[in-house]
Amino acid sequence: MSVEDIELVVRAMQDRYLGAAKDDCVKYVSIFQNHGKTAGASISHPHFQLIAIPVIPPDVNRSLHGSQKYYEEHQKCVHCVMLEYSYANRQRVVYENEHFLAETPFASKTAFEINVGGTVNVAHLARKYHIPLVYASTGSVYMPIEQKPPINETFPARGNSVYGITKYLGEIYVREVSSPWIILRYAHLYGKEKRMHGLIGGFLERIQRGMAPTLYGGRQSNDFTYIKDIAGANFAALIAPWDKWGQVYNIGTGQEITAEEAGKTICRITGYKGRIEKKEMRTVDPMRFSFDCSKAERMLGFKAFYSFENGLKDMFGKL
Repeated sequence: MSVEDIELVVRAMQDRYLGAAKDDCVKYVSIFQNHGKTAGASISHPHFQLIAIPVIPPDVNRSLHGSQKYYEEHQKCVHCVMLEYSYANRQRVVYENEHFLAETPFASKTAFEINVGGTVNVAHLARKYHIPLVYASTGSVYMPIEQKPPINETFPARGNSVYGITKYLGEIYVREVSSPWIILRYAHLYGKEKRMHGLIGGFLERIQRGMAPTLYGGRQSNDFTYIKDIAGANFAALIAPWDKWGQVYNIGTGQEITAEEAGKTICRITGYKGRIEKKEMRTVDPMRFSFDCSKAERMLGFKAFYSFENGLKDMFGKL
């Protein structure tokens, strides 16, 4: 969208927001983006929706009371203090101009509550009822990759994204709380229900909407693993003998494919013959992501069945 179009959308939001707020029955107004049937939307293209309700949600209410309490104690607006801090250290600033400042949050509430809080609950229940736990983790915990791939389970794990960090925190809780456990670190998985995410989802979404797919960089590599192989790895873990528990396993194909190769394969399988829009490589992507899955093969008997091309063919019912 152009800057002018973005301005029209924001002004429309502002107009609808202020209009709803004039109603004496309305205590809370929220505008959010929606997309597709899985999100409960009746139309498929991305769009914004507005809700206006007569009560203030509990988490918002707690935030309001916290802000009021801070002002009463310090005679300062807590949000102003936070902005001053952001301007001063600039570590979380994403963009700013004369009208506003955009920054990343201190912590992602949703990611923490799901990936950490939810995992803690499951780990405690598994221990309480003596249930073996197989934890679905991610290769993102190896980011940033500071050693030469292929990546094995001895590589340092910590994560450098909200997702990677919260999944690794989940790993820590599983190790400390639950017993017995197995941790599976997935490579870049794909499947029919994984929409709009990553290179594959991004390509498919734009092709289906009649747009040229976007390739960021092209030389960076990844290990693309089909969801049916992921399911097979979980089954292998569940039936593993007890001497194979208490271990971390990389789960992938062991096949390293560049983003450009993957994009061309997607176009070939889908029958797309148009152009590919190329942009600079994103800084969040590692130059090489190659998994060593020999431990899972040796100890769990797991070996990926689907190549990248055959996985895509199966995904589209062409295999």
